[in-house]
Amino acid sequence: MTTTESKLRKEWVLIVIVILPFILIAVLWDTIPARIPLHWNIRGEVNRWGDKMSVFELPFINAGISVLLYYLPRIDPRKQNYELFPRAYRMVRLALATFFFGLFVLTISPALSLEVNINSFIFIAIPLLFLVVGNFLRSFRQNFFAGIRTPWTLNNPDVWDKTHKLASWIWTGGSLAIILVRIIAGDSAYFVYVFVGYLACIIVIPTVMSYVYHRQLQTKE
Repeated sequence: MTTTESKLRKEWVLIVIVILPFILIAVLWDTIPARIPLHWNIRGEVNRWGDKMSVFELPFINAGISVLLYYLPRIDPRKQNYELFPRAYRMVRLALATFFFGLFVLTISPALSLEVNINSFIFIAIPLLFLVVGNFLRSFRQNFFAGIRTPWTLNNPDVWDKTHKLASWIWTGGSLAIILVRIIAGDSAYFVYVFVGYLACIIVIPTVMSYVYHRQLQTKE
């Protein structure tokens, strides 16, 4: 078995997730409405519609991103580091593809006779995505395409490691917490502000702390 064949065998679940939407479209084509939802506002109301051919939009986006992420390591100046976290990188790509598949299901939910609350999906799916990514984040090694890439993490492997270990705890812990809050709060009008605060924390805190770690190392020197 060649190296390429071995890699593709490990990618079979992701390949299925990417191809499945095209199969569903072919099977359900006659029942897909002439107008499908493509975007929702913060209240869960559709604010952008597309014609029937728009059903291909998300599947092609998902396929494009999946192929791009598969080949990006080959052009990364630090491509050798990807060999240190192959499973983590693969699982993150799988989680992202699954997320886009979920969004696709929303667009064809009428054809599937499903009634989906978009807010319920988004407010759970996004934390689940960050939960999975956060679980593997600590395994990431320095590279230019995947992870928390600030000038300070890219400049020093110690800053990279400390930042990603911290982010791993924040992303997993924060995501579990926001999912629990969503379950308890339900459709509370105030939850959206809590959700925005959660997103701000998981993005801002690791970024700021990467600079703090950088300054601490400079002080020691």
